[in-house]
Amino acid sequence: MRKIDQALDGQRKVMPLQHLAEEFFRLINPKTKKGKFKKKESVIGRLKGRIKGHSKLPARFYEGLLDEGNNFEMLRQIVTSSPFEMEQRVMPEIEQLQHSSGFSWTKAFRKEIITTLGYPLIRKNYTNWLVDRLGIKACPYCGTQYILGFSSQKEKKVLCELDHFFPKEEYPYLCISFYNLVPSCSACNRLKSSGGTSLASYPHPYIDDLNMMFTFKTNPAGVIRSIIAQRKNIPITLEPMGTNTRKIDNHLKRFRLAEVYPNHSDVAEEIYWKKYVYNKSRKRELTKLFNGKLGLTQKEVDRFIIGNYTADEDLLKRPLAKLTKDIAREIKLIP
Repeated sequence: MRKIDQALDGQRKVMPLQHLAEEFFRLINPKTKKGKFKKKESVIGRLKGRIKGHSKLPARFYEGLLDEGNNFEMLRQIVTSSPFEMEQRVMPEIEQLQHSSGFSWTKAFRKEIITTLGYPLIRKNYTNWLVDRLGIKACPYCGTQYILGFSSQKEKKVLCELDHFFPKEEYPYLCISFYNLVPSCSACNRLKSSGGTSLASYPHPYIDDLNMMFTFKTNPAGVIRSIIAQRKNIPITLEPMGTNTRKIDNHLKRFRLAEVYPNHSDVAEEIYWKKYVYNKSRKRELTKLFNGKLGLTQKEVDRFIIGNYTADEDLLKRPLAKLTKDIAREIKLIP
């Protein structure tokens, strides 16, 4: 559970996240060998088709979305703008465009926009691509479930869903916005549903670091007594950090994290066992062995000891990484 602030290029090298957003814009707007946008496969091609086949008022709105005379700048902003830019600039501009176009939102038209922009195709064809290029394997909302995908010659399977931080039912024109597509587990996607949200009220996985907004606590003295008494239900609490406690409280309540994580008390128990087994001398032996035989770094040795990733930048590579890291640090099993 960390901020998703970087991506991987085709050679698995780290690249700025904004570069991936721009690559995404090109990806969903493929061209023919002659350099023209494909009519059905590209967002631009479908928008052009809607403009030709619609009445005056909706056509005027689609023309504004496309912004062809300005080199598709409005569409580019919709797809690549950061969450802050979406909220502060894109949303007001689109609402003004809708108002000036002279028509009202309807459920049918919102659905048509989502289809025209191609969200169903993007969900089917590019979810694997997005998860792979973000380099994450755990849900950024809860950190308890894997988000994975695999491909074969016959089929593609995705073990995750795409959540819209700004709900597509309310903001259909943001349904294909790169920073509005958050790979998540199905449980979190259902819990969030289409509920309203804002950057001031809820943390956004692409701009807020949940790892720095709350921490897991176990009360070491009480846990030791619990282990001695052979009670396996080790209490796990979530403690907000920083000044914006309302924002993180909203997140914890929305995804029921204070209810979910106590179910993993057995993980906490195992970390305490490891604290007993891996004393300072044993850890020195392991470090010497692994560093000499396998060339492992201290970070990798710590990963072996607690059975999960320990570095802050790796917390979305495996479920429960933040939980194990926080408790291991709390009891000084790792630095």
